[in-house]
Amino acid sequence: MKKYGLTDINYYMKKYNFTYKRYIPIIISIIGLYLLLNSSSLGLSRANRMLSGNINAERYMVLLRSYIQSFQIIGTVFLTIGTFYSIKNIKNKRH
Repeated sequence: MKKYGLTDINYYMKKYNFTYKRYIPIIISIIGLYLLLNSSSLGLSRANRMLSGNINAERYMVLLRSYIQSFQIIGTVFLTIGTFYSIKNIKNKRH
């Protein structure tokens, strides 16, 4: 049984032109899109977990809005960063 060292892994990555830098931004963009599209349901489930028996409706709505906005902001940041670096990788590949 052959043990693979770091140099063997780098050799195969170069040989088959596998670069993780190409796929990481795409994964980040997909996570951001998921967070944006599901921010309402994620925020609702998060706010429901925070319920503690005697909470009034106004406080619940504030919690719900803030969780939804948090997921929207995080999703927007992930989608923007992932898309930017994906486009940057495409442009660098052409040159």
